[in-house]
Amino acid sequence: MRELLTEFDHNALTTRAQARDLFADMHANHPLFHSQSWGGFWVATRHATLREIGRDSATFISGDGVMIPPLGHGRALVPMETDGARHSRYREILLPHLGPRAVAELEPRVRGAASGILQDLAPGGAADLYELYCKRLPAEMITFLLDIEDEPEFWDWTETLIYGRFERPEDVRHVGDSLYRFFEEVVARRRGDRIEPGASDLVSVLIDAHASGKLESNEEVVDLCFFLLIAGLDNTAFGIRAALWHLAAYPAHRQALLEDPELLRPFVEEVLRLYAPVPGLGRALGSDVELEGCPISQGDHILLLFAAANRDPALFEDPHEFKLNRQGNPHVAFGVGAHRCLGSHLARLELRIAVGEILRRFPDYELVAPETTSWHPAGPLEARWP
Repeated sequence: MRELLTEFDHNALTTRAQARDLFADMHANHPLFHSQSWGGFWVATRHATLREIGRDSATFISGDGVMIPPLGHGRALVPMETDGARHSRYREILLPHLGPRAVAELEPRVRGAASGILQDLAPGGAADLYELYCKRLPAEMITFLLDIEDEPEFWDWTETLIYGRFERPEDVRHVGDSLYRFFEEVVARRRGDRIEPGASDLVSVLIDAHASGKLESNEEVVDLCFFLLIAGLDNTAFGIRAALWHLAAYPAHRQALLEDPELLRPFVEEVLRLYAPVPGLGRALGSDVELEGCPISQGDHILLLFAAANRDPALFEDPHEFKLNRQGNPHVAFGVGAHRCLGSHLARLELRIAVGEILRRFPDYELVAPETTSWHPAGPLEARWP
C-alpha cells in the first residue's frame, strides 16, 4: 500500500475503485503523506486537518492554482483560484444569486426540467441515463442561469478541460480559448442589448458589477462566466449518476425512498459523502508550516483529499457504509473554509429533484449490465424500465 501512496494520483479511476481499502490505510497509517505524481505534492486526509487548512487561507493559498495537475488552459479559474479581498469580492457578487433563498426559488424550474427530460425518455423504455439525464439536467440549469443557449460543444469542451489534461494537454489550450471566445462574444452582445434593470441572469449580473466598479475589467466578467459554466456541469452530473447507480445497486434504499420521500435529503448527503464528486483540490504553501507533526515548506503544494476526509473514522461511524439514517453528516464534498463551493445549494437541489423525479416516473428502473457498472467513472449508465 505504501508504494501506491508514493505514486498516489487522486485523479486515477483506481483511487475510487479502491476507496475503502486505500482510505482506511491512509487514516490508520498515513494521515499526511507525499506523492511523487504530477511533480510532487502532499496529501492531507483527516477531516480535522482539512478544516484546519480551510480556516487558514493566508498560509494555504489558492491563487497559485488548486488543480493538480493544473488545468493548463492558460488562465486562472476565477473565483476558485483567487485569495483574500479579491476572492471575497467575487463571492459577494455571486452569493445572492446562488445562496439558499435564490436557489429555493429555482425548485419549480429544476423539477420541470427533470420531468421534461424523463418524459422525452419514457417511450424508449431504455437509455443511457448519464448521457441523457444526469448531464442534461445541470446543463439546462446552468445555461438558464447564464441565459445562454445550451450548445452541444459545452460538454465536449468541459470534458476536455477536466479530463483531457491527463492525456491530451495540447487540446486543453485550444478548448479553453474556444470557450473564452464564446463568452467574450456573449458578453459583448449582452452589453450591446439593453439590459433590463434588475436582470438576474448571471451574465447580466456580472456586467452590472463591472459597470458599478465591483469588477475591474471585462476579462474578469469573462473569466467568471467561463468558470460558472464548467463548474455547473461535470460534478453535479457525476453526483446524480452515483445516486442513480446506488439506488439500482441497493434496492432496499430505493424502497425506503419510495415509502418516505423525506429521506431524499439525507440520501443526497450520504451520496455526496461516500461518492465525493470532487476527490480533492490543492493549495500552495504561502509560508513554512508544520502539519500532522511534519514540516512542509513554503511553495510546496498540498492536496485536500475530500474523498478520504469524508470517510474519516474519527468522525463518521462505519465510514465506508452508506447509511440512510446517518445522524449528522458534516462531509466536505463541497470543500472547506472560505473557498467552499458557491454552487453547493444548487447542486443539492438538482440531486434531490433528479432522484425524486426518476423514482416518480421510473420507480422500477434497473441497470442493463449491473455486474460491470459501478459508481466510479463519469461514464455510461445504461438503464431500462417497464
